[in-house]
Amino acid sequence: MAKFRHENYDDKKALELLALLVCPGKSRVIAVDKEKAAVDLTRENAHRLQLQDRIHILHHDVSYGSAKQLLLWGPVDFIVSNPPYVFHKDMASLDAEILRYEDLDALDGGDDGMRVIKTILALAPSLLKDSGSVFLEVDPRHPNMVENWLQAHPNLLLVLRAIHKDFCGKPRFLHIQNQSR
Repeated sequence: MAKFRHENYDDKKALELLALLVCPGKSRVIAVDKEKAAVDLTRENAHRLQLQDRIHILHHDVSYGSAKQLLLWGPVDFIVSNPPYVFHKDMASLDAEILRYEDLDALDGGDDGMRVIKTILALAPSLLKDSGSVFLEVDPRHPNMVENWLQAHPNLLLVLRAIHKDFCGKPRFLHIQNQSR
């Protein structure tokens, strides 16, 4: 069994991404993180698992202007993200352990918790293949907000296909699909 090294919750997200590549197949991944330490650790773990040829790791802040750098391997089948989604007003009420040890920038999603979510969705049509999908982990308040946002931006040609619940029965995972043109 391969050994992973992680230092905090954000590192576990990168490990989950690498775990997708360990499965048999020819999938390739573009991993993006704005924190250099997370990028370095993902690169280290990819080498330990001998997956470096199937993953392109970028030290980059996802922004509206980043599509060119993200398309180095061409259009993708899917985007998987656990973006910062905590509403800014809720940051102070997070558990003390989270506030003490986690990178708060990796949690704070702005006023409505959707700052990075909106960026990912705006980039998705240019990054995804036809019928490609976006899978997002979100706050339980986000499914309706995301659906309304997508309806307000019909030019993106994205449709909320499914909302999945977590183990506590809260709506936390979204499947959004690029409509075939």
